[in-house]
Order: sequence, then structure tokens, then C-alpha cells
Amino acid sequence: MYYDIVKSGMRIKELRKASVITRQNLAEQVGISVDALRKIEQGINGAKIDTLVAIAEIFHVSLDYLICGSSKEMGIERIVAGLNEAERQFIRRMVLNAVENMELLRK
Repeated sequence: MYYDIVKSGMRIKELRKASVITRQNLAEQVGISVDALRKIEQGINGAKIDTLVAIAEIFHVSLDYLICGSSKEMGIERIVAGLNEAERQFIRRMVLNAVENMELLRK
């Protein structure tokens, strides 16, 4: 695996569009110019690691996904890392309830 800036840029663009975020808005959140983001999305330039980290956090995906296209999901533990134990338990119960509801809908 290696850092393919074209494919990485396509993944970033897809995430941005799926989240209905403008290029201007994402560039502001990440702290880069709109032109720099355009060049990243088009695969003209690669992104700096701090830019990739910021984008990964915004879209709740792993760096592996942005850089190599590996698993898109970050995993529940990474998502809840900053929460206390009571908050983590609350999130886990919510997820379990959602999964149970999905199973009921499938029947």
C-alpha cells in the first residue's frame, strides 16, 4: 500500500459531497485555502498529515481510509475515546437499541 494522492483526493471529495459540505466550508474547518483543498481533491497535490488528521476527524473516518482506502470506519472505541464511562455506556446502549430496531425492521 502507498499514498495515492489521486485516490485519496477522490475519497475526500466523496466524503465532503456525501456530507453536503462545501469546499469553502471544509477548507475553513481544516485551515487551508479553497485552492489547496481543490488541488488535494483533484489529486494534484497530496495533503499534509495534519490536514489529513483534521479531515479524518471531521468525517469520522480513519487515516487508513483517507490514505490507503482501507476500512472507512474508525470503530466505536475511537469515536467514544473522549467520553467518560457513563457516556460510553449510554452510546453503547443506543447502538445496541438501533441494531435491535434494524433487525425488527428486516422481519
